[in-house]
Amino acid sequence: MNVRLLSPSLLDDLLLEISDRSLDVLLLCETWHDVDSVAIRRLRADGFTVIERARPRLTDTVSLDVNHGGVAMVAAPGIHLSAVNVGVRPSMFECVAAHVSSCQSSCLVVVVYCPGSSPVTAQFFSDLADMLDNLSTSTDPFVLAGDINIRLERSSDVNTVTFGELLSGHGLVQLVSGPTHDQGGTLDVVYTRDNLPLPTVDVLDIGQSDHRMLCWKSCLLCPPPTYTTCTRRAWRVFDADLFQTRLRTSALCDEQQWNELDGNGLVRLYDETLGALLDEQIPVSTKTCRRRPSNVWFDEECREAKRSLRTLERAARCAGQLSDTTLPAVAAWRDERRRYFDLVRRKRSTFWTDRVEAERAQPRRL
Repeated sequence: MNVRLLSPSLLDDLLLEISDRSLDVLLLCETWHDVDSVAIRRLRADGFTVIERARPRLTDTVSLDVNHGGVAMVAAPGIHLSAVNVGVRPSMFECVAAHVSSCQSSCLVVVVYCPGSSPVTAQFFSDLADMLDNLSTSTDPFVLAGDINIRLERSSDVNTVTFGELLSGHGLVQLVSGPTHDQGGTLDVVYTRDNLPLPTVDVLDIGQSDHRMLCWKSCLLCPPPTYTTCTRRAWRVFDADLFQTRLRTSALCDEQQWNELDGNGLVRLYDETLGALLDEQIPVSTKTCRRRPSNVWFDEECREAKRSLRTLERAARCAGQLSDTTLPAVAAWRDERRRYFDLVRRKRSTFWTDRVEAERAQPRRL
């Protein structure tokens, strides 16, 4: 996805999309980041693996100006990224490449961004051809994705023809069809080798950028889930009246059975009697549950707001395109979405502010 500035607020929204859509790897273009940007540091602090390439600044002096361009590859915990040298230093586009590994499988992924501020030149195609020549020797499945700023829907355009012939000459096929930008036009691409099963690419308008998010499933194996085993009782079906009735007829209410017991005997009788009564009504069962990460501040109010948002989103998709703000259903979804993200940010901010204040007197915990 071309995010057009990976700001801390946009990162919060992307993290929710990663969680909601169970995304393992995210390829980002036009991040406008520096190597020490807050968003990059936060991703790494949250357990994500990040391979990034910020656009070099023109001067060595510290500047507060936005650093345009930039690409990044983000992998969720359990997915391994290993940077790959593409063999060239392209001057007309930005890129980053990595081996993406999961369990015993891997693939080679390249994310490319060609700035739209400069015209496509012969040097662009030369650099791209050199990069593909160097990477074509890899035996792993290959994916090239990104924003190339060429109007691929214009089939007769000379740049479209040249680009298509270059990629097809390396055995790659385009998987994206339809517009990927608010103003129309197929600017974003996903290419894979034509001798492998071709996944379906979903073009999603998530309202985060003027570009669409491109989503697809690879043939990689997902990391094995983590399970925990616990024992519990079904307290929701516990009948307190029935328990009291059984308790009155038990040994605990018969003085002849415990009046001569010592302390240890009384404790043992108490435990055994109550345990037997509970096992009769709500026996202990062993449950195996899949561990799913969740933020501690994400409470019931957030869950209710999320359910409401998803309901409005389904209604908006039935009404038409999510980018058509003239539709009442789309307008209602966007309003609710804005309120939802405001609520999430407020919950997160309040939780961490309270934690910092509570631990202020204990530097080690702070």
